[in-house]
Order: sequence, then structure tokens, then C-alpha cells
Amino acid sequence: MTLCRENSALSDLLTEAQTVLGRTISTAEQEMLVNMHIYYELPPEVILMLLGYYRGEKEKGRSINLAYINKMANSWSEDGVRTVADADEKLLYLSGTDKLWDKVIAMTGIRHRSPTA
Repeated sequence: MTLCRENSALSDLLTEAQTVLGRTISTAEQEMLVNMHIYYELPPEVILMLLGYYRGEKEKGRSINLAYINKMANSWSEDGVRTVADADEKLLYLSGTDKLWDKVIAMTGIRHRSPTA
């Protein structure tokens, strides 16, 4: 992670990522975050918003992993998300679709159940 020693923005991103996630991040996760910044050209603030979304979904008990967040980062990059406002718009859209899905579940009576053996 020589890049992090040479780039304080990356170093700060990794430190903040650990704070957002509430744990130490692995080397593979560090590399993923650096790639989001370098290759997807997402600003650190936007990456941290993605991690905040990930953490929130985990806290709700949803099945989500960092590979999905990496795919979201790729998609956001392709969609031209470059600012906190752009990211906020994307997250508001996701929140709206979650609420709509919750209504569909409530209306149909579909329940999440544990797998059976």
C-alpha cells in the first residue's frame, strides 16, 4: 500500500472506512477501496457514503457484502457520480425502492423465512 503512504487522501479514506465499518479492514478491502478511488474515480466522500449504506443494510439484517458495494461503485462511476449530492440522489432512490418493496411484501403477505433442512 505504497500509494497510501504517498497520498494522504487515500490514507485518510482507509482510516475513515474503518471508522464507518466499526472494524479493521482487510488488505483485500483496502485494495478494493483504493481501486474505487483510482480506477472508478470516485471521491473519498462518495466511497464513504457507499460504506455507510453497506453498514446500514447490515444493521437492518440484510444480506449484503462488499463485493456488491464494489459493483455499486462501478455502476456509480459509469453513471457519472462524482459528488456527495450525486451519491445522495442515488441513495435516496435506493431508499425509495426499499420502501416500495416493503409495501409489496406487506400487501402480498410474503414473509422472509429461515431456510429449511
